[in-house]
Amino acid sequence: MSETGVAAGVRRIEAITSDGLIEFYNKEVNKLDEISAMLKTTPEDVISKLDSILKENKTLKSELTSVKKQMSVAEIADIDTIKIKELNVSINVFKDKDNVEFKNLVDSIKEKIENYVVIAFSDNKDSVSIIVSMSDAAIKHGLHAGNILKELAKCLGGNGGGREKFAEGRGKDASKINDAVELSKKLVNV
Repeated sequence: MSETGVAAGVRRIEAITSDGLIEFYNKEVNKLDEISAMLKTTPEDVISKLDSILKENKTLKSELTSVKKQMSVAEIADIDTIKIKELNVSINVFKDKDNVEFKNLVDSIKEKIENYVVIAFSDNKDSVSIIVSMSDAAIKHGLHAGNILKELAKCLGGNGGGREKFAEGRGKDASKINDAVELSKKLVNV
């Protein structure tokens, strides 16, 4: 069943013999029969059927990601921005977004506006995801995404950090999102 090195020049070989081998073989055959039944195929075709299912799963995941991205673009079609000096500040709260969806939303907003500061929250009921992203123009005004995120995460009972242009984190108290939105406005008011 296995071979391992125990010490220099010493090998340990483990095997099943006699009745134990027959019992092991029967268990393996039963497992294969169960898998075949679950996949609605014969034991001989299990591998090709599983390969087909994995390929289909990969295709469906790709299509789902594409649809989610399209929905994200539609969701931000009417996004509002606040003009602070020469910066376009976008502060948004979304509901129940997974990590990929959430990042796609932020990327879509960034593509839509110039000289941006994007602060986004995703209210996931038991926690809040936060992303802060900004352009070079915002950094020239002395803003730092990581520092802003730390304050917002603290407000929401969480933590996080990041670089000057991009930061992400998580808060534990979704009931304080409105407080975090107001704090966001104060933090970017350069």
